[in-house]
Amino acid sequence: MNAAKRRQMPSGIIDDPERALSVLDAAALLGISPWTLYTLVARRRVPHFKIGSRLSFSRRELLEWRMQHRIAPINDGAQEA
Repeated sequence: MNAAKRRQMPSGIIDDPERALSVLDAAALLGISPWTLYTLVARRRVPHFKIGSRLSFSRRELLEWRMQHRIAPINDGAQEA
């Protein structure tokens, strides 16, 4: 595959939990914008690492982080089935 064709292909979320994700892939995985992800990184609120000057993320760590920050719904007293 030539370089021009690779640039046109959208960045996909990698299924390998040990493979490092880019900012765009990590943001897509979390369902947030890259700008929001950069803000979370700057505040050291989300797990990340750098390889040289490149910001990277572990898919497994991001999924664990997302589950730790999950807010459970409140039972509002509605009649249960």
